[in-house]
Amino acid sequence: HSLIFYPLKMMKFLQSLKKYFKCILVISHIEGIKDSVDNLIEIPNGLGISNCNLISNLDPLSSLSGELGHITFLNNDNLSSIDALAGITSLTREDGSKSILLMSNSSLVDLDGLSQLENVISDIQIVDNVNLSDFCGLNNLLINGSFSGNYFTNENAYNPTYQDMLDGNCSQ
Repeated sequence: HSLIFYPLKMMKFLQSLKKYFKCILVISHIEGIKDSVDNLIEIPNGLGISNCNLISNLDPLSSLSGELGHITFLNNDNLSSIDALAGITSLTREDGSKSILLMSNSSLVDLDGLSQLENVISDIQIVDNVNLSDFCGLNNLLINGSFSGNYFTNENAYNPTYQDMLDGNCSQ
């Protein structure tokens, strides 16, 4: 497992993320990092965390706000909360890939950290999160916001369709 940053510029930032060292964390085109993760405001190309069983939350990333390219979390067995992403309002990935891909995060139970999303221009795919039963964090986006991609859920504890979400059936 490795820790990869593009561009690799900030050693203090690396040091502040010691607990991620045994996983793959890819942050592309880092802007606005000065001394530590506390200064991280924006990641234009997106955030991906894969195969990282050491983390249960994303609290070190709570300073993120505004626009992000995409969110991809794969195979993070102990990740139970994404609440630290509550400052993100827009996902702007335009390359045909998923704006949100949440797959095989077995401890994740809700999507409350996505409740401020207002604009997503690509697909949302949420699959194989066996304890995920609360999708209400997507209500603001799907009911009031601007979403122009495909929406797909499967093999979660609850799998609301897009219509279920519009009808207010966001959790079980």
